[in-house]
Amino acid sequence: MRESYYRIQECWRDRDLEKGHPYLSQKMQQEFQTKFEWSRMRHEVFVMEGIQLLDAILVEAENEDGDDRDYIWYLIHGKMIDYVYHEETGELLKGSRKMEDFFEYWRFVLEDGNWVLDEICRRKKWIMGGSCAERCFECSKHGSCVCCPVDMLEEERYRT
Repeated sequence: MRESYYRIQECWRDRDLEKGHPYLSQKMQQEFQTKFEWSRMRHEVFVMEGIQLLDAILVEAENEDGDDRDYIWYLIHGKMIDYVYHEETGELLKGSRKMEDFFEYWRFVLEDGNWVLDEICRRKKWIMGGSCAERCFECSKHGSCVCCPVDMLEEERYRT
């Protein structure tokens, strides 16, 4: 997981699909390529510095008949300076020039016998499908969600 995280971040920062090839699904490679092309056309420069993986928590796994439907979701807690600026004007387009924590969900699938990244969800998108506490193995152990404000002991729907 750790190696995948750093190689995928390097691939994104450098807009170099070759660096991410062994770690990305075909679907994700296509998404990255499209975003790289758009960013070049818009004269965007990606800056990612001080990249850190603080934690990777397994929150969901599925082992179905046949490898083509197996997947693993991780809650990624990272920290970095991450922003985009216009290469001609220097204008900050998005992100922050300060070191910041972030949380994302990364979905890995089996492709040609290797676990590869197939989807990235921001925390809010994941939670919209139901509280992450309903899916998270860590939450059930701790009684509260490690990634959202749900207190499983306080909310009646989580009591047995």
